[in-house]
Amino acid sequence: MKYNNVVRNLYDKYFHIASSQKEYLDNYFKDKLSSSSYLYESRVKSIESFALKLETGRNAFEDFFACRFIVIKKDDIKKIKNELQNNNIKIINSRPADINETTKNPDNFAFDELRLYVQYMQPISMPEKEFLNNVFEIQIMTLYSFVWAQTTHDLIYKGSEISWGKARVAYQIKALLEQAQYAIDTINKTEDESFPKNTLYETQKEMIQYIKSVWDIALLPSDLNRLSNNILNLIKILNSNFKEMQDVLNKQKQEDNGFIPINITPYQYILKSYFRHKPEYLLNLLAKNPKKNFHITLIEDLDIDESIVEKLVKKGVLADFRQVSVD
Repeated sequence: MKYNNVVRNLYDKYFHIASSQKEYLDNYFKDKLSSSSYLYESRVKSIESFALKLETGRNAFEDFFACRFIVIKKDDIKKIKNELQNNNIKIINSRPADINETTKNPDNFAFDELRLYVQYMQPISMPEKEFLNNVFEIQIMTLYSFVWAQTTHDLIYKGSEISWGKARVAYQIKALLEQAQYAIDTINKTEDESFPKNTLYETQKEMIQYIKSVWDIALLPSDLNRLSNNILNLIKILNSNFKEMQDVLNKQKQEDNGFIPINITPYQYILKSYFRHKPEYLLNLLAKNPKKNFHITLIEDLDIDESIVEKLVKKGVLADFRQVSVD
């Protein structure tokens, strides 16, 4: 595509300004918004895109430099917007005007992610940089919207061909992704009562609640899902059950004068309880073939019957890491 001198001169003038703007603001956002969870990208408009937009009669300069923040949830859009405003970004115009409202009909799935037309307000304490006075565009969108925009933008908005069928499929995909986004945004509000009960999940939920009732939450790992699953697997391999586990644990607590040592993990303490009060459950494992890729793990000195430990290690059902040296 050929461009006359008017277009080229305009483009060259703003390209140099926008390039300096991009370099400065890329670093600025990286520094100021480093605590936020987002992906960031930016670009300077190409001469072809600039020339075509110039002839639309719309403002071809407001997005000459543009950047994009990509977040996981819809709620994160407002957080990024607020954080930008708290870091010298003045909003000149917003499309849509209110992120909590839409003008789209229910059957309309066109692109309508938040676009802010903004200006960086330079602190009085720094020397003024003229290139920072220009208005630029900030888009804030969810990851699903970003994926859709990346894969369909040229098909719908640009390109050398037009296809009703392809555009139709693109918007069908948009509808599916919007539904997926809604599911992600509302997952924490989902009530289990709306779904059939799953015995394994209910047992694990009960185990997590029990662990939290016995151990100080500050001493527990953040991943209680994995911890509870490990303990349930231990109970299963011992051919025991939740009720028995509580009984042997209570006996061990009585033996320890009602206190659980804080330097022993819940898994290790429960294992100790079985060694001390149900050793036959461990000895029964000697008559079984060990499960492939699964074993009981011993990592603490637990004051237990070491002869049983030795037999279980020899059988291959227990891994004793207490004597492993780190080179």
